[in-house]
Amino acid sequence: MNAKTLTLRAALPRDIPDLARIANAAFGGFGQVMYEEAVPGRSALDLLEHRFSRAHTSGSLTNSHIAEMEKRVVGGLHAFPADWEAKDPPDLLIPAEREPYFAPFVGLEASSSYYINAVTVFEPFQGRGIARQLMDFAEDLARGKGFNQTSLHVFAENGPAIRLYERRGYREAGRNPLVPHPALQFRGDLLLLVKDL
Repeated sequence: MNAKTLTLRAALPRDIPDLARIANAAFGGFGQVMYEEAVPGRSALDLLEHRFSRAHTSGSLTNSHIAEMEKRVVGGLHAFPADWEAKDPPDLLIPAEREPYFAPFVGLEASSSYYINAVTVFEPFQGRGIARQLMDFAEDLARGKGFNQTSLHVFAENGPAIRLYERRGYREAGRNPLVPHPALQFRGDLLLLVKDL
């Protein structure tokens, strides 16, 4: 397999388990912060699936795309207009006592941008240029929808991701300190990066 055989397509309901894996990998532990033990007998990954089935929300699978090589899911992306998230109804599966862990995201946004919420290439397929193609696709989606800026969040400790984004022309537009939690893979700051298209 090589990146030349990559297919990018709109996500379908059957892709929801893969979308949960994509989000879980991209979120750096925030999936566990949100959902671990929130519903007895259900894993955080199970509960991440429910986010993509919530119609008319920013988290809906309608805002997701799947990357396939030879009909095998190798990654994907989830992106939407940044101001949509504020209009979402509360996610009642997230326990109220966990809200402080999401404080770093509050106010750290580029409201008129197209927000790239998650980009993931599963580990066996990394290093083949797939992340670059997913980012190209997300930026083309933004342009096609009339946006002149994209934005995303990244952990300050995630050097490889930051280098990828900086090579693409992203620049830091703000940062907030993370609230420590054992499930988080990173410490330090959460960054907002933006790119003018």
